[in-house]
Amino acid sequence: MKAAGAVVVATVLGAALLIQATAFRQNKSITFDETYFLSCALQTVRDGRLDPRIAAEGIAPLPIMLSYLLPLSFSGGEDRPEPWRGQVQDARLIAGPRLANSIVVGLPLLVLVAGWLYRRKGVSAAAAGAGLIAFCPSVVAHVSLAGTDACFALFGTLALGAIAWHFHRPSPWRFGLMALAIAAGMAAKYSGVFLLPVVAVMYVVHTSGRLADQPRVPWMKRCRRAALGGALLVLLITIFWWGLHLFSFTGPLKNYPLEKTPDSSPWVQMLGRGPVATEVMRVAHEKLRRPAPLAGVLFQYLHNRRGHSAFLMGDQSETGWWYYFPFAFLVKSTPVELFLCAALVVLVARTLPAPWRAFKALDTQVQSLFIGAAVFSLLVMSARINIGQRYILLLYPLLVLLAVDRLWERILRWPKLGAWCAAALIAAQAASCLSVAPHYLAYFNRAAGGPERGWHLLVDSSIDWGQDLPGLAREIERRDRRRVALVYFGTAVPRAYGVEADNVPALKLPLDEYDTLAISVTPLQGLYVLGDDPFREFRSLRPIGRAGYSILIFDLAEPPGLDAFRAALSRYRRCQD
Repeated sequence: MKAAGAVVVATVLGAALLIQATAFRQNKSITFDETYFLSCALQTVRDGRLDPRIAAEGIAPLPIMLSYLLPLSFSGGEDRPEPWRGQVQDARLIAGPRLANSIVVGLPLLVLVAGWLYRRKGVSAAAAGAGLIAFCPSVVAHVSLAGTDACFALFGTLALGAIAWHFHRPSPWRFGLMALAIAAGMAAKYSGVFLLPVVAVMYVVHTSGRLADQPRVPWMKRCRRAALGGALLVLLITIFWWGLHLFSFTGPLKNYPLEKTPDSSPWVQMLGRGPVATEVMRVAHEKLRRPAPLAGVLFQYLHNRRGHSAFLMGDQSETGWWYYFPFAFLVKSTPVELFLCAALVVLVARTLPAPWRAFKALDTQVQSLFIGAAVFSLLVMSARINIGQRYILLLYPLLVLLAVDRLWERILRWPKLGAWCAAALIAAQAASCLSVAPHYLAYFNRAAGGPERGWHLLVDSSIDWGQDLPGLAREIERRDRRRVALVYFGTAVPRAYGVEADNVPALKLPLDEYDTLAISVTPLQGLYVLGDDPFREFRSLRPIGRAGYSILIFDLAEPPGLDAFRAALSRYRRCQD
């Protein structure tokens, strides 16, 4: 009966997740990354081989293969030489991959969390976990989109489970499954490399205990076993990882010949320019090909080393801030999620007098989750790419698993209390999530000012990913505006969603003839635009409307709006001159 109850609860909450995902899909335009993924998937279908531009741009292929290829296989594919450039038909084509992502990624993530907690703590814990996932605004948003982040949350969590399963009772079968799960996590997103140090830490923790029980085993023999085991694991992970890239290549191992290689190139810095270096680089350019996983990791490494333009509370940076993701977590998590995080912090703080003893007393599954959360958090806090809270989506299922597991450890002695706690957590979480429906991507908690004030704190994919063109079309129609200037942060084609507007600064009419400016909040904050923060005057003006929470609408018929618009265009012209 308990199992039947858990199935019913998971079914109902899974349906709730799909209903919310459907509302999001029907109200949102294609986003930045989806345009690129769609283009590469269409090219893959047309060519009959994995598009090399996927890994070459640092994109792990598993999400594209799971969500895009089957729905698009009926289209016959397309030649897409400019993958970042949206097409009118994208509004129709993206529907299938989005639905597929909700089904093959969103539902399994919910089931994974519910099943994990059911096996450990029973029906009420499973219900709490499933409800927290089903009504997590960040999870709902990203299982509704056909991106990489929800897929990584699923396979990253699965990999941590496989690691725990192996170390709980080591066997060759579990060892191989662990290697496959880690490879899948790394093929879902290249930041899945965090799983490698997790395995290393788990190995140290568990091997130290076994060695204490076997004091007579020679030291050299122990080292030999460890080295062989580690080498075999790396080999298996590499094979599986490349296999999930369909054993594809992205081009020559070295992209450019020696004569075109600058002194700043890593090749020159490592090898110099002597005769041996010349021959090595010639062979690498002419004879050897670059495996797709290597290309993807190299791209992300170089991208992170260069940094990326980012915005945080009015400041901009090319290298980010160590506190960007902790801040994003604080302002974009629901009150329930923040409560669970605080509860975990308190529980961890209580172990400080003897942390190692307390950690060793935990079972393998909880150890794996704690180590995974800690390693991943350190990784993202050191990253120089600070362009969206989506990069920490993995932390939400880990938080739910850890917090519910630890809390239920203390309340299981009162069975009815578990049911009441689950109901309270789900109700509070649902209230937060539904308060912003269907604009889940733009969720900010009320302590941070809510989604209306979110663009003052974070922009880019934390609130503005080009998703609100359908809302803009409805708002323009409702207000009967016919001469609209548009500053759109996105790759979608506005007219595909019914938006008739002229792009700034390529205006077709004289400046004074426009009565409306619609501007995405990312360029409104001066990010990714030419000129010296051209739209800064609009930040002090009151908009007359908005599309979702990512596009604000200003009246140009009144002098303040017209003056601000004239100043913005003047800055554009100075930049072009």
